[in-house]
Parts: sequence; C-alpha cells; structure tokens
Amino acid sequence: MPWEKNKLIIPIVAEGTGHARFLNKFPKVFLFSPSCNVGEIESQIVEYLKGQMRNKAERQALGALIGIGLGLFLLSAAAKQ
Repeated sequence: MPWEKNKLIIPIVAEGTGHARFLNKFPKVFLFSPSCNVGEIESQIVEYLKGQMRNKAERQALGALIGIGLGLFLLSAAAKQ
C-alpha cells in the first residue's frame, strides 16, 4: 500500500480523471474542478487530517500547501483556456 512507509499521501485529482483502480488504493481521494471553491476542498482535507491524528501546526501547514497547490492547478487550467 502507498502509505505503509509512514508517509501521508493525499491524492487530489481533477474530476473525471481515470485510473480508478489506482485511486482505490487510497483511503480518501479529493476531487476538484476549475469551477470549485479551493477553500472548500482545503477544509475537507484539513478535516481528513484531523482524523489522521496530525497536530494543529502540521494540519495548518499542510492545508496551506494544499491551497497553494490547488491555486496553481487552477491557474494552469485557466491559462490553457
């Protein structure tokens, strides 16, 4: 399993992405689209991290990184249009 080496992997994929068999290996997969609210996805992930027993500082840092990453994904999608 991808999480056996004590590494947290948070799959964030675009809606409609294939590879369902691969994504089924993860306990939770977060979906986004160019029209989505980045803050909502970030909140979902922070809630997920609470269940993973991460401390508050780790959750906040990971949440900020996720927000930046999603923003870059959306900027990239907008640039292609």
